[in-house]
Amino acid sequence: MDATTYKDVIGESSKNIRKIKKNFQDMYKTNLRHSQKFMQEQQELLRVHMRKQSALLANKKEVKRLSDLIIMEQRKSEGSVSAGADLAVEAALMAQE
Repeated sequence: MDATTYKDVIGESSKNIRKIKKNFQDMYKTNLRHSQKFMQEQQELLRVHMRKQSALLANKKEVKRLSDLIIMEQRKSEGSVSAGADLAVEAALMAQE
C-alpha cells in the first residue's frame, strides 16, 4: 500500500510552509536593502541640490536675473512666448559647483 498518510500530508505541508517563509524572508531582506540604498541615493541627491541652491542664492546678480525672468513669466499673456524662467533656473542650479 502506497497510500499517503495524514503524517505525510502534514510533513509536506510543514516543509512547504518553511520554504514559503524562507522565500518571503529572503525577498523582504532584498527589498529592504534596495530601499535603504534608494534612500541613501535620494539623501545624497538632496544634499547636492541644497549645496547648489545655497551657492546660487549667494550670487546676488544671478538671483536678480532669475527673479526678473520669473516675474516676466508670471506677467506674460496667454498667447505670448515663454520667458524660459524654468529652464534658466535649472541651468543656473546645474552650473553650480
